[in-house]
Amino acid sequence: MTPIDADPEKDRSAWLAARMQGHGGSDTAAIVGEHPNKGPIDVWRAHCEGYFDDNDNERSRAGRFLEPHVLDWFARGGDAWPRSGGPLVVCKPPTVYHRDRPWQLGSADGLMFAAEAVSDLWRPDDEGLTKHGGLAVPSSFARGVQVARLIARRPDALGEVKTHGWFGSRGYSLDDNGGDPVVSVPPDKRIQCAWYMELYDVDLTYLAALVDTHLRRTFAIPRDRELGAMLLTEVEQFRRKYIMTGIAPPPDGKSSYHEYLKQRFKTHSAELVNADHEVNLAAAALIAIKRDMKKLGDDRELAEQVLKRAIGGSAGVKTASGVVTWKSQRSGKYRDKDMRAELYKIAGWTDVQISEFEDRYSQPDHRVLRTPSK
Repeated sequence: MTPIDADPEKDRSAWLAARMQGHGGSDTAAIVGEHPNKGPIDVWRAHCEGYFDDNDNERSRAGRFLEPHVLDWFARGGDAWPRSGGPLVVCKPPTVYHRDRPWQLGSADGLMFAAEAVSDLWRPDDEGLTKHGGLAVPSSFARGVQVARLIARRPDALGEVKTHGWFGSRGYSLDDNGGDPVVSVPPDKRIQCAWYMELYDVDLTYLAALVDTHLRRTFAIPRDRELGAMLLTEVEQFRRKYIMTGIAPPPDGKSSYHEYLKQRFKTHSAELVNADHEVNLAAAALIAIKRDMKKLGDDRELAEQVLKRAIGGSAGVKTASGVVTWKSQRSGKYRDKDMRAELYKIAGWTDVQISEFEDRYSQPDHRVLRTPSK
């Protein structure tokens, strides 16, 4: 492995530029269609058009701030973090790329070593290290001589840190035992771990999930060599077929591809192009879908009219499928947070004054038909 000499905290733009030399775990999940927000087109645009979203927001910065603390807690174990085994030595490596696969990049959150296995390299008083309960843990991006020697040795396991609120943790199984990592960890996180295990040639990753600042869970993810080989093949083929040629990958139905098409083709000429077999199939499918949607819309309107006539002046009706209601709901209220903030700032209004303004100028109430969720 060859390190990329760029620190994401000190010079994030240089670090991002260096990452464009290849593909990391997040790119890999997007390329194989398992990323929750991105698709292959996002990877292609970043590498071929220089267009990418850094996603460096308050939440991501908070996650980076918490990362070394989570690694510290995990290394100590015991009361600090629920896991089996004794204390660990954890080192933060730089971003690296594989010597034989220069397009394979990775920046594991931590390299983990059994303390007794590295006692010949590790001294608690080394410069760039911090002490916690007698255990030495490297400070973020430490570059001491001992740390360099430690990085050169194959770790016992990799460490990945994920910090989430309750909303972001929905893809995990957060029971006390952690559960089977194959079903307890979201696919994109497992793919990221698999990518790093292939990069570092390590057979185990500990994913440490900190949820809502207090719930601490450990997921032990063993190496899946078949999955790793598939990821390497898929990424290499994607790079050759699309990145190296500059040809955009095909549509995948994700919103990011919709945005790409909207920005790429803002204007048009008078020319009509000829369709191939794939386009003919898509056109026929869209026509059929729209026809079905029209029929479904008509059927829905008829069903709603039957229900509304039955409800009449009442609040709802009890059906064999559950209660269907038809109640009044106020509309026309200002609900946009930015607009409310402007009223605070410019007009100096209070919440009470804004509510009175809404009541004065809101649209008349209208009734909304609601059916059971199941």
